[in-house]
Amino acid sequence: MRVLTFLHSFELGGVERIALRLVREWRERGVEAPLFLGRLDGDMVDVGRDLDLITPRRRWTWLSRWETIWMVVTLPAVIRDEKPDILFCAGNTYAVIAFAMKLLLGRRCPPIIAKISNNLDREDKKWWKRRTYRFWLWIQGRFIDHFVGLEEPAPRAALWSAAWLMRMPGSVLPGVVPGGTYLVAVALIALVIVWSANLYNFMDGSDGIAGATTLIGFAAYAIAADGDTPLRLACVALAAAAVPFLAVNRPPARMFLGDVGAVPAGFLAAMLGIGGALRGDWPAWFPVLVFLPFVGDASWTLLRRLLRGERVWEAHCMHYYQRLNQLGAGHAGTLALYGGLTAAAALTALVCRARAPESGGAALLAWSIALAILFAAIDYHWRRKPSATR
Repeated sequence: MRVLTFLHSFELGGVERIALRLVREWRERGVEAPLFLGRLDGDMVDVGRDLDLITPRRRWTWLSRWETIWMVVTLPAVIRDEKPDILFCAGNTYAVIAFAMKLLLGRRCPPIIAKISNNLDREDKKWWKRRTYRFWLWIQGRFIDHFVGLEEPAPRAALWSAAWLMRMPGSVLPGVVPGGTYLVAVALIALVIVWSANLYNFMDGSDGIAGATTLIGFAAYAIAADGDTPLRLACVALAAAAVPFLAVNRPPARMFLGDVGAVPAGFLAAMLGIGGALRGDWPAWFPVLVFLPFVGDASWTLLRRLLRGERVWEAHCMHYYQRLNQLGAGHAGTLALYGGLTAAAALTALVCRARAPESGGAALLAWSIALAILFAAIDYHWRRKPSATR
């Protein structure tokens, strides 16, 4: 792996300081990490003095005050000589150079990874500047291959706008190229993520269900991600975090996820599930089958309320786990049933993935029918229950 980083100079700046530290760390880990500097002066010369680097052999003095233009002029030759596997864009201020490399080099330009270094909302700017900046982010999303962030998470609005504006090229969705089909695929993925974040919130209403589902679901992800160490470690960490939560979430529950816990948990369940499918760790049906009891209850309840013309945004007690609880199963019985269903569905998904991936769709259908029969039985007993005791 050969990663080329480009910087203007050793001038003091947070972006430059982090980039120099990354280059040093990559080299210590055995990664070839050439460093290109437009000029060698600046307050952080001591920080990078021991780093081998590349700098232009000659400089036109009249360009010394126009660093970005100087970089655009000189960097293409360095890319051709060094032949890096990845071009690292150290921050938002260098995005215009990365954009220029894509235009100048075309297919000869290596994949570009850009680090997000500034707030994406830019609420400090006037409205027309924010609109212009968002358009610039949209352009970046068309040309830059991947984006990473090393700072604290941005506000939720910024994350949503970044996820849409800075979307990845079509190659990230196997078999889907930019165009109308790609937009449909992105829209469907966004819908799945939003729904997952919300359904987790809907299902956090009975003792232990959310904690048990989180533990079982992410543990299944971890087992399935046997060839993807970063994904496996993330899933192991999430499953492990669910253990102490389940200890206080089981009946009688002393703590629930609430909005602050349920929304991120649902978001991660969808993102890691989709990410694993796109990376080839498991088929697309796998995460759906793992979380099917959770997904089935929330989705069918919402659909049924929509068909009845009810106000779906208002609170209600119509989920099947809620009705099962009121029918006499209690919190402990409801947890035992839903926990057992989730564990069995996850085990089915793991066995199908390992032994017969082509049968995953049939397994998903069979489990959907089984849950439909269960929900119909709960509806039957609910209708027979005296209205005064509902």
